[in-house]
Amino acid sequence: MTDKNIDVLDETLKALSIEDNDKHFKDILYYSIVICEESFNIIKTNTDIIKNTENIDKDIKLNEKLHITALYTGGKFHDKAVEFDNFIGKDIEIEVNSYAISSNFIVLGVTNFSYVKYDKNLDDNIPYYGNPIKHITYGVKKGCKPVNSPTAFKDGITYTFEKPLKLNAKMEVITK
Repeated sequence: MTDKNIDVLDETLKALSIEDNDKHFKDILYYSIVICEESFNIIKTNTDIIKNTENIDKDIKLNEKLHITALYTGGKFHDKAVEFDNFIGKDIEIEVNSYAISSNFIVLGVTNFSYVKYDKNLDDNIPYYGNPIKHITYGVKKGCKPVNSPTAFKDGITYTFEKPLKLNAKMEVITK
């Protein structure tokens, strides 16, 4: 096979890949950095969080899974989506240094997340087009929208961890 044939084959495969992706964009709701169960247990068993959430409104339900929305598409094509292709299923470390509790939400403050490759963190290469306030929604009051959860940092009480929590996660595509 000549170099020219290889180039033509590459272009054809790229075109097929783009066509195939276009068919599936309607099924994609968002690109998410999903916290693994082991790291979720770090949050659930953190004595500081437990102490400060003991007396919260019983209508605030704690989430059963935690994530960061890196890009919301809502089932529509988004030109930034292709930037996530190389990160789907990859290990990511999230650094959380604070949390806030308001009358409607419990939210974790994210200071950094980095792609883990060969046990090294590569800090600046993960695409992020989510809320300007990087966060993880931990609890939501019935009737409130999770998208508004970062308001807890303004309307509630913010606590800072003595030492930032390091959470393990993976990049995932969330579909309908």
